[in-house]
Amino acid sequence: MKIRIELDEKLKEDEVLIRTSRLTDEIAEIQKTIVQTVNNFQKFTFYKGTTEYFLELRDILFFETDEEGICAHTVDDIYQTKYKLYESMNGKICCRAFLCGCQNPPF
Repeated sequence: MKIRIELDEKLKEDEVLIRTSRLTDEIAEIQKTIVQTVNNFQKFTFYKGTTEYFLELRDILFFETDEEGICAHTVDDIYQTKYKLYESMNGKICCRAFLCGCQNPPF
């Protein structure tokens, strides 16, 4: 298997291309790993008072609800989010135990 990185300053968004003669379990696993990695670095907007914070999903430990709405907990702090739990950040499960990008988590 060859791995090649091409730099193109004209690109507006990074692209990962997997070129293969057939879809094997190994290729599917590589794709899954890339998707998980990209999802871990995707940032979402959270709030503390009137200040916006942009956090990566991998930094969120868990969510809880209180009288003010949905709280996202990190190791160091608690933030508010305007997302509803059923929206779950564009369909991603956002807690460390299930940070797999699954649409239908196993729980």
